Amino acid sequence: METTRDLAELFDKAAAEHGPRTAIRSVYGSLSYKALASAARALGGAIHDTVGSQRRVAIVCSRRPSSYIAVLATLYSRNAYVPVGRHHPPGRNAGIVDQARTDLVLCHVNDLPAAMQAIAAMKTAPPPIILIDDEGSFERRVVDRTGCPGPGHGEHAGNLAYVMFTSGSTGQPKGVPVRHESVLHFVATNAARYDFTENDVFSQTFELTFDLSVFDMFMAWVHGACLCVPRDLQMVSPSQYVTENGITVWFSVPSLISVMRRTGVLRPGCFLGLRWSLFCGEPLPVDAAQAWSAAAPLSAVENLYGPTELTIACSAHRWAPDPHEALSSGGIVPIGRPYDGLRWAVTDLDGQSVPVGAYGELCVAGPQNFPGYWFAPERTLAAHRFVAEPDGSASLYYRTGDRVRVLASGELEFAGRLDHQVKVNGYRVELGDVEAALRQCSGVIEAVAFGWPVRDAVCEGLVAFVSGNVHDGASLRKDLLHRLPSYMVPNEIRVMERLPVNSNGKIDRKSLTAALND
Repeated sequence: METTRDLAELFDKAAAEHGPRTAIRSVYGSLSYKALASAARALGGAIHDTVGSQRRVAIVCSRRPSSYIAVLATLYSRNAYVPVGRHHPPGRNAGIVDQARTDLVLCHVNDLPAAMQAIAAMKTAPPPIILIDDEGSFERRVVDRTGCPGPGHGEHAGNLAYVMFTSGSTGQPKGVPVRHESVLHFVATNAARYDFTENDVFSQTFELTFDLSVFDMFMAWVHGACLCVPRDLQMVSPSQYVTENGITVWFSVPSLISVMRRTGVLRPGCFLGLRWSLFCGEPLPVDAAQAWSAAAPLSAVENLYGPTELTIACSAHRWAPDPHEALSSGGIVPIGRPYDGLRWAVTDLDGQSVPVGAYGELCVAGPQNFPGYWFAPERTLAAHRFVAEPDGSASLYYRTGDRVRVLASGELEFAGRLDHQVKVNGYRVELGDVEAALRQCSGVIEAVAFGWPVRDAVCEGLVAFVSGNVHDGASLRKDLLHRLPSYMVPNEIRVMERLPVNSNGKIDRKSLTAALND
């Protein structure tokens, strides 16, 4: 891929080459590359006139074309976009807009109430709002700042493309700023990996508040392909969305496979039009990969891995449908090898590299690393460690907090989060191991385990939640006693029709934790 300065220039080149082709298709309307570029440039000019450049612009995101115009317009104006969810609690959105030190808010005219609710809950002076429609027309609104504390924000952001806010262990969302050059490295790496063309139709299962949405947008647009944005209700029955829209490139969290399996719509050969099927955001169970491969026999299936801090994804594994070729461990598909250009190590608690086959923490350095948590230097310091390089020097690596090991093939096996390790009666238990054993039990589709109850910071036992074609937890406990030591077998296994998911489609562990406290 030729040298490109930033994502706006990347899209400009695509628009020049593919002008009349459809860039976005949705029930709210479609836009060609030429129309999308024109609308984004015009709005970008208004943004620049309002706040200048190198600032943060919040976008109240929906699945309408207006949100995609807003993303590109912000990038055209040389500002960083900060996505907030239109259905998220106003207090959370206000906290994000405050933390990001946002200078402007963009939203569709229908989402003005959500924007005003968030602004009303802000602790600092509210920024102005620009209202947008799905054709790109816009109107600037000035919010009454009477009685609001503090001046406008005004800090410069540098060469940032976006700031994503993810859940923090303290309950306060943490801001992850990502530079243009990091996204461009990701796009170039994946453009070389996949044979996407202008004839492809990309899914958009992710909300714009989830960084995996950046893959859908820019991997589609750099190839002149069509990004097909579903309505919220269409995600309840994603199989119909795939077939009716001629989707050729599918990208989602693995949980959506479980949804389709539960509802009986994931049948062998039902997705013959798919060329590529990509999954990321949580572990991909082997049986889910097998079920999807049978449903999309003409599609390559890949498992991508990467935290937001490493720019969308940083490794990938090509799934082999032949069980004799498929590489897996613990019932989970490997996460593959990190991308070229990234340096990585598997380290012990002291930061020393562990031998091949031994478990440790995955640490990564290179062009996709984020510059540090937004205005949180102590948190940034805690998320990095120095790792010895082959030449004897030491470099700063991002600590993923993920427990992995290098397999004999050189691929990485994901074995859960380090912070999902608990002690039960003095025994160290990896909750990922318990979950893997549960998924191997007949009928189980999803499984989540917790150390519970916890008294005086000590786990007295384990509790698990499962979904699938399972009648009762007692029979699963009997099965597990043949698979795990007794101290790793949950005292209680709760069977649910489906496990709750959060707005990003991942299993909602916080909701399950709350259920334990009820």
